[in-house]
Amino acid sequence: MILNAKQFRYAFICLVLCLELFIKVPASEAAVVQEDFDDEEKTRAEKSKEAVLDKLEKSRVPLPALSNRILGQTFRPAVLDWRNSSYLIHPSFGQLLELNNFETTRLGLAMRIPNDGMQLKFGLSYAHVAATHSSELLAKTPYRQAGRPSRIEADFGIESPVAEGILSQLLTFIPEAQVVFSLQATLRYLYYMGSTKGMSTRSTLGAWFSPRLTEMELQNLRRKAPAGMYLDQARINGGAGFAADVYFASRMYVNQSLTLMTPMLAPDSGLAYMWDLSLGVGYALP
Repeated sequence: MILNAKQFRYAFICLVLCLELFIKVPASEAAVVQEDFDDEEKTRAEKSKEAVLDKLEKSRVPLPALSNRILGQTFRPAVLDWRNSSYLIHPSFGQLLELNNFETTRLGLAMRIPNDGMQLKFGLSYAHVAATHSSELLAKTPYRQAGRPSRIEADFGIESPVAEGILSQLLTFIPEAQVVFSLQATLRYLYYMGSTKGMSTRSTLGAWFSPRLTEMELQNLRRKAPAGMYLDQARINGGAGFAADVYFASRMYVNQSLTLMTPMLAPDSGLAYMWDLSLGVGYALP
């Protein structure tokens, strides 16, 4: 069969229309599928972005606060870099405020080994206990007050700085200074001279490591204790408090401390607690 020119033209047009229809329908369906996929990706991306923003919002810090925090961690006053000192040594003078009528004065020597985050403290003091007019009057009555006679005290402690800064002087002749506030914890061992008189070497060693005074020690101490005193049996005291150090560029410093001490390992102690006030002037060794 032979088509003429007119028939051939009609057949060609029909073929083109069929091909166009066949191609356009799948293309439109693919476009719809692609559009749905793009919407899902967009929604998922928005949800992920919102989750990230929520996490950032919780941990966000204002710029001024962040600057102050970083400066506080990296900046340290430069009047005296006491952290790089080998030892801090000072004589100390203090008074122990006990809940009795006896007067206790302490005089000793303290040494501290500084570290970047803390200071180790060692001290040796002589505590002189004297009677007062009130205690002498009390001795004439049947009543007694808990107390401790004169003794040697060995301190072992730790100090941790919590704040420091450079002082602003109102008077020009006062040298520039740096102040450091610290928290401190102290363990104190009490040694009474003559308390082990008449005891054997083995008994003496056992008494030294006992947290309480032995009966033989109490008998020896009653002969030298101030009148009207009931001997406290605790040999070890523990305490916590505050310390303030003022450093100068000349490497001199002033140390002040306030410690609340309490007897340890002696539940029947007659002294519940006592305040220890101490003042010292020392030198920071390079």
